[in-house]
Amino acid sequence: MEEIDSKNLAKSQHATSNTSRLRDFAEKIKKTTGWFTALMIKHKTISAVVVLIIVTAVLIFNYLPVVAIGNNKVVNLGSAVKIEKNQIVKLKYTDVSVKIMNFSNTPCPKSQECFGSGATVEYMLNVGDKSYATGSQTKVEGAKYQVETVSTDYETYAEIKIIKSDEN
Repeated sequence: MEEIDSKNLAKSQHATSNTSRLRDFAEKIKKTTGWFTALMIKHKTISAVVVLIIVTAVLIFNYLPVVAIGNNKVVNLGSAVKIEKNQIVKLKYTDVSVKIMNFSNTPCPKSQECFGSGATVEYMLNVGDKSYATGSQTKVEGAKYQVETVSTDYETYAEIKIIKSDEN
């Protein structure tokens, strides 16, 4: 009988030891969970702020007709934008861009008959993988988009619009 009691005692001590370990483990989880919960609350606040900032930035980007990003500008279709030589304008959500390549302001000599004013702005219109050389007095044949010159001084800047072609 003593042998059975010592076996029961050993089992009891082992069970007590396991219970003690489980209690310790439960306490650790409780402490960790408390810390984790506090951390999650902080992260919820930070996450909410980050989401709010991103949503605000996207709304502003979509709402504003012209957004400057570094030396480049991103515009809505049909929005006027003032650009300088070698500056790039990209049409929002497309692979369309325009760059001023050159200004020309050579008036027609009085002794000659000229077509046009002699003043022009030369653009490079990129639509996807195609590039089109165009100017303030010419249209691009076969392109889905055109560059419309709103105003220019023919020396330093041009105010342009990227518009859809009538023919496409």
